[in-house]
Amino acid sequence: MDEAEHGVIYVNFGTILKSSAFGAEKIEAVLEVMKELPQRFIWKWENENQLLDKNKLYVANWLPQVDILGHPKTIMFFSHAGMGGTTEAIHFGVPIVAMPIFGDQPSNAASIEESGLGVQIQYKDLNKDNLLTVFKKVLDPEFFKNVKRISAAWHDRPMPPLETAIFWTEFAARHSNFTFRTAAADVPAYQYANLDIIAVFLFLAVLIIMFFITVCSRKRTVSKKVLKSKGKKPKRE
Repeated sequence: MDEAEHGVIYVNFGTILKSSAFGAEKIEAVLEVMKELPQRFIWKWENENQLLDKNKLYVANWLPQVDILGHPKTIMFFSHAGMGGTTEAIHFGVPIVAMPIFGDQPSNAASIEESGLGVQIQYKDLNKDNLLTVFKKVLDPEFFKNVKRISAAWHDRPMPPLETAIFWTEFAARHSNFTFRTAAADVPAYQYANLDIIAVFLFLAVLIIMFFITVCSRKRTVSKKVLKSKGKKPKRE
């Protein structure tokens, strides 16, 4: 990393999602992008296959993520947008290319892009051209400067996170008679799923449909009576 003239791009998709399980086409797309860029790459890779020249790409099945993100030569994080890695990237001011897969990752990736911390790409859209486009966008020096400003704002707080956690833990211990449980934790399942609201709208929809059915039925009945009184046979509908 110290000798990386153009910086290092770190690739890690967490402990659950294995990069080596990606389709061959997706892996080849990532490798093609790596070949085109001057940066060096570090990739959490779960088998022993050496993908590229070791001078270009370093792979390992375990990596010290905090140390890598905290290294001054790290200029990008290609990630699944997990909460832990995202928090660490903000802390160290490293731009993210987020490729969410499941769980909270899609919402995290959307927040990353909205805040200017990075850009997201969907797995289904992963190909050489699309990935190279988002990489080049994040590698822009102005984008990097903006991420550093976001990181500076992240650090600008009254107390460090650890001291904040300690304070509120001790606060809860000192005032043990208070209930700090949020009301949201006790929301019934039907309210959490908005079933009560859905039921109201369904009930109104049924009423409206029944009203129109009743009106149309009465109109047909009146029409038949009028035709019968005039001695005409009603037309079949």
